[in-house]
Amino acid sequence: MLGRNNDAIKALEKAVKSQPDDIEAFNLLGHLLYHSGCHEEAMDVFNRCLELNPDHVDLLFDYAWAMTYSVGDTDMGANLFRRWFELG
Repeated sequence: MLGRNNDAIKALEKAVKSQPDDIEAFNLLGHLLYHSGCHEEAMDVFNRCLELNPDHVDLLFDYAWAMTYSVGDTDMGANLFRRWFELG
């Protein structure tokens, strides 16, 4: 919110290295990367979130939206939306 995304990304990258099972830190990092235009890196982080919790409903929806509308991977987006719908 302060326009210091790079500082926040660096802090979160440090946090996930020291706490590799912290799904919320990964989720925040993924959103920051995504909104900073680093879509490939965000995909990797979101995938790690889903490894930690494959049924994370909010993450599935956000990730599906990002894949479909920003990255353009409609097949992956559709699969994620399907999983979201099944769980929701």
